Amino acid sequence: MRLGTSWPGACNVSGMTIFERLRADHDVQRTLMKLLVKTHGDSRGRQELFQRLKRAMDTHAEAEERAFYAPLLSTDMGREHAAHSVKEHEELRSKLEELEQHDMSSSGWVAKAKVLCELNEHHMDEEEHQIFQVAGRALSDAEKQRMLKEFEAYYEQAQAAE
Repeated sequence: MRLGTSWPGACNVSGMTIFERLRADHDVQRTLMKLLVKTHGDSRGRQELFQRLKRAMDTHAEAEERAFYAPLLSTDMGREHAAHSVKEHEELRSKLEELEQHDMSSSGWVAKAKVLCELNEHHMDEEEHQIFQVAGRALSDAEKQRMLKEFEAYYEQAQAAE
């Protein structure tokens, strides 16, 4: 798998569901997180991996909030779950910002990175094992297909803005 700034296969989503697409993004983030916490000091590798992870998380969260969570907020079944996840996105953004401001060469940087990774892992697991099931019941097939198309459009727009 290529770990560039865009998602591998982003152009070819035919036959994919919104849930598979979101999981694919999660897998990229998981890989980047594993690599990031193994880095040492204020190295070029650490800086690059952190920037890739930050872009991946920011782009994913923005597209997910607009294409997935906005429609889910309008359903009785999904409202509470969607609001909770959007709140977690804000917490993750705050942790990313805090980590970005922290000296990468300090001994505490990796500890802070591990906290970020644990929070993100919890968030992604919650989405995959709870929220996706709720959304699967709360939304029609047409809505889910529209979400996928909108997610891709927002994702590509965010990538182009970088």
